[in-house]
Amino acid sequence: MRRLHAALQADEPLHWAVFGRVAFGAIFLLCTLQFMPHLLPLFGADGLMGPASLERVFGASQGGLLHLQVALPDGAIVALYVALLASALAFLLGFRTRTAGVLLLVLHGLFWGRQPLVYSGWPHAAQCFVAYLILADAGRYGSLDARRAGRQGVGVGPAWPRRLFQVHLSLLYLSIGLPRLVDGAWLGGLMVYAALTYDRYARFAVDWQPWLGPLHLLDWATLCLEPLAGLLLWWKRARAPLIVALVGLHGGLELLTRTGWWQFVMVAALLAFTPQPWLESAWARLRDPVGRSRSFPGRNARGVH
Repeated sequence: MRRLHAALQADEPLHWAVFGRVAFGAIFLLCTLQFMPHLLPLFGADGLMGPASLERVFGASQGGLLHLQVALPDGAIVALYVALLASALAFLLGFRTRTAGVLLLVLHGLFWGRQPLVYSGWPHAAQCFVAYLILADAGRYGSLDARRAGRQGVGVGPAWPRRLFQVHLSLLYLSIGLPRLVDGAWLGGLMVYAALTYDRYARFAVDWQPWLGPLHLLDWATLCLEPLAGLLLWWKRARAPLIVALVGLHGGLELLTRTGWWQFVMVAALLAFTPQPWLESAWARLRDPVGRSRSFPGRNARGVH
């Protein structure tokens, strides 16, 4: 217990949190922007699954109780939407980061609860990941807050928020992967083909029949990779190749299927396990794009420059 307590209280570089703040801020910002042309048809009182339509389907006694559906004027919806965009942008840039993060979670939760059908389920995980970044004080470095406070480079912070993030991601991979090990469709190598040919998820109208053999292999690779990720991401020797494989998996799924923002969320979440030298090297490239003063691993082994 003492070793566990010491490990949780120890400080470690916050590069993962800086990059995670930017990644998740961008995901929430871009996701929110995509609704702009359809804001009122989706989230307005008379919109899809809005109070008026729910009352027509379920009756007046139930229409206002489903999906946080409160009858709000269109002006209020627009004002809340603008506030959501502003909080996502402020979190991305690291301006009043903790306040912006809390507002982002609250406002996004309101829109998500009002119209859950358009989110494909990914906010369940993404909201928690943002909460861990808030706990890690992800705006302390590499942000407008840091610039205002005169802090340069990336320093250190407590390790426990990152451990919460890592445990959550591991359990997520296990919860996704383990049930598939007893699923006949996955064991039979059919699920990747099914996803590519199902109208709800397929991105391209392609005849995949000639590619059944490779698709079986991709099915079984996915079947093995996701449950293994829940365990092997903790093993330092396996971490780097496993992250590369997982990024390839999620990138391929995003290229070929439509699953909302799930794949972007999962790739961003892998920053919590990304090896520290990779993060430091990426930070160095951002600070010195032409490589005039490249010195990583840095002048300070703890990541403070």
